[in-house]
Amino acid sequence: MHLDKAEELSHLQPIDFKAAEEEFRQKLLLSFEWEPIEDGYSHPAEQIIEDALKRYKSGAINWIQAVYHGHTGRPAIAANILRCIGRLDCNLIEPWGIEMATKGLSNPDVEIRDAAICAFEIWGGAESVATLKDHLKAETVPWLKDYIRWVIRDLSPEPR
Repeated sequence: MHLDKAEELSHLQPIDFKAAEEEFRQKLLLSFEWEPIEDGYSHPAEQIIEDALKRYKSGAINWIQAVYHGHTGRPAIAANILRCIGRLDCNLIEPWGIEMATKGLSNPDVEIRDAAICAFEIWGGAESVATLKDHLKAETVPWLKDYIRWVIRDLSPEPR
């Protein structure tokens, strides 16, 4: 029986991770060029990231982080990555996605900080509230500070 299984699998080729990483990077970046990310609408990049995570696991995490960190000088791309990660199920992105969003709150670029806040808003929960409360005093942009306050109020359980 084991020999039959080995013969069945013999046609499979080893995965070329460098080629897979490059294909992932190109697809992700092209998806941002082709279509803007809009609230209330799914974006092709979400599926690209989710598929890579399911197929390549920790390898894909490294790829996502490399694209993100490689584009912090291009805030729109880094922010788009955070927005897409924020739309994914927490089980797929814990703990690395939450760490990225937490660091994003301290980024000097307003667009990246906004995307990080948005991710915590979508994920919700006590951990998101605590992280946003910790960042609130450090936020210097008035409208972002208001947004953080609104998210904290929205995510906090109502007193009984």
